[in-house]
Amino acid sequence: MSYKKPAMSPKQNETFYPNLEELMPVLNPDLEFELAMRSLQAENQEWDQVFEACNTFRRLALHHNSFMKSNIDALASGTNIIISLIDCLRS
Repeated sequence: MSYKKPAMSPKQNETFYPNLEELMPVLNPDLEFELAMRSLQAENQEWDQVFEACNTFRRLALHHNSFMKSNIDALASGTNIIISLIDCLRS
């Protein structure tokens, strides 16, 4: 009798890095930007939330360029938070 290893189920919170072609516009840039910033500023950050915030910034930059330009100061603040988290990256 041979042992068959059970199939692995995908992780529930698996991060996904979409290609540029897969990045869709957001319906409400103001709200999405605010939610992404809140994720970055949260006291107990989870890496998947930070990763998703980065994907939101990518979507906004690609499809809502004028919005991003008008919020450049807040974007710089978010970028600084992401840079400060680099030492905390998980493999």
